[in-house]
Amino acid sequence: MALSREEILKYVNANQIITRNFEENCLEPASYDIRLGNEGITSSIKKKVNIEDLGYMAIEPGEFAVFMSLEFFEMPNDIVGNIGMKSKYARRGLILLVGLQIDPGFKGYLTLRMFNTSTQKIVISFREKIGMVQFIKLNVPAKKPYSGPYQEQLTIPPEDISHIIESEGMTMGNVIKSLQGLITSINDLKNSQENLRKDWERHETRMERHEKRLEWIFGIFGIILGVLTVIIAVFSII
Repeated sequence: MALSREEILKYVNANQIITRNFEENCLEPASYDIRLGNEGITSSIKKKVNIEDLGYMAIEPGEFAVFMSLEFFEMPNDIVGNIGMKSKYARRGLILLVGLQIDPGFKGYLTLRMFNTSTQKIVISFREKIGMVQFIKLNVPAKKPYSGPYQEQLTIPPEDISHIIESEGMTMGNVIKSLQGLITSINDLKNSQENLRKDWERHETRMERHEKRLEWIFGIFGIILGVLTVIIAVFSII
């Protein structure tokens, strides 16, 4: 059964579930909103940055990112958490790649792995709500609560940093940027061709006008020449 807002608050007041950086205004009727913490790394930056100092984190199109949650979790043995993405970012193409569950007994900050599937850069501010967790009460407490390698996690796991730093070649974000640049170049070429066509049409129009003027001038000249010929012939007879 999912915990209500009031039940979550009871656990927090008992120093359980969320024990650091809890904010009551992040409580929803049956969930809690997770906020962006102070550590992050993306596949283009390739180094861990302090988001609190920077003020925000930008995820380029087609780019992977790893963040830490602002909240520190201490899950009781009878509570499991289901993690989801805030619809605000899901609608913009940001997807959550993290494991979708917080096991009973887990203690630590959450590692949030994300991917930007859109063609636009997504900027997230420090302490901004980016995800949500729904807490489910188990009918029977876990006899073997979580005790894996991420227990007491305080920072981005070294393997996540290594995977991003050791990645070679162009990121998907760079590929998308290159394709966008190519499309822009093609559009510029089309515009140049269109401008040349219009210039040529204007040139042809001017040439036609010149030809008509010349025809008119030659016509007048012909008439004048004819009149002069007649006049000369008359004077010759006289």
